[in-house]
Amino acid sequence: MSSHTLIPETTGQTASPSLHDQVQIALAIADETLLKSLLLNCTPPIAQPHFLGSAISRIGIPTPDGRSVDGVIQFELVHCRLANSQDDIERQFAIQGDRDRRERHYAQITRCESETQTLGQNISLAQSLGLLTQAGFQVDQVQTILNLPHEACHKSWWYMLDAQGHFSLPFRRVLRTRRYADGTFTLHYKDHFL
Repeated sequence: MSSHTLIPETTGQTASPSLHDQVQIALAIADETLLKSLLLNCTPPIAQPHFLGSAISRIGIPTPDGRSVDGVIQFELVHCRLANSQDDIERQFAIQGDRDRRERHYAQITRCESETQTLGQNISLAQSLGLLTQAGFQVDQVQTILNLPHEACHKSWWYMLDAQGHFSLPFRRVLRTRRYADGTFTLHYKDHFL
């Protein structure tokens, strides 16, 4: 058997990788499940599972002194969630009647509104699909949103955090889509609070 300093000698046993090596592997392959596990299973946990959104990594980041950082995990903390059942929230308000009557009632109870925010500007179809799916919209809702007429909007109910850290405070999000001739999209939204 040849011996070389670059070729490790094998003894027939496979050693499990050290924690440092596991971290390096997780960062290198950027598997979102592994990245989230690193954030959730450390002591103390960096994030709670129900607040953790997407996670990505960057490795070998140069520093001003010429060295490099092994890696950085960037993660999203979720502050609001799309309601599972839009009908359940609408039933809470006990409004009967046609769509116009319901819309007038919602306008009365949602007197506070946010500034218009940009979810994505001049982004590709794939990026638009990814953003809307990550937000929690179902495939049929995504198709509806991306194919809205120019002046139309998509309205959905969401929950934001209450004082105890639970997603229980409903608000309404109005989403507008602009589709351009080059195939890109711009997505804007405005929130209306109770």
